[in-house]
Amino acid sequence: MLPNRLPKTEKCYAIKARGLCSQAARARGYTSPNTVPITTVVEYVISRKPAYSRNTWKQYKNALRFHAQQRGCPEFCVNGVSLLLRHPILE
Repeated sequence: MLPNRLPKTEKCYAIKARGLCSQAARARGYTSPNTVPITTVVEYVISRKPAYSRNTWKQYKNALRFHAQQRGCPEFCVNGVSLLLRHPILE
């Protein structure tokens, strides 16, 4: 089942995901946010989780799921990002 999202929501998710990729690129020493693997971005976001409010965390999780789907990683999105971001410690 596909989620019901407004185009405005998808645009916001894309902006958030690009921002997270840029932050992860700077933190991990990549020259371009476009070259950062999604797993690196996920690890970066998880490492910063204590700094985020509950709502910010939910927004970032959804933005990264959407970003992974847009990059053509639906299987990773289900088996990778969702599992990493739904770990009981991280909820």
